[in-house]
Amino acid sequence: MIEIASSQLSIIVAGKVNYENFEEIRKFIHSNEYHGRRLVPF
Repeated sequence: MIEIASSQLSIIVAGKVNYENFEEIRKFIHSNEYHGRRLVPF
C-alpha cells in the first residue's frame, strides 16, 4: 500500500508501536510517519 499510494497519501504506521519494538517494525514497514504512545523511553 505504501509503494502504491505514497505519492498521494500519507501512511502512518500505528498500533502498539513503542520504543521497544520501533526498530523491528521500521525494518519491515518503511514509512516516513509512525504513531505510538511511548516511542521515547521515560
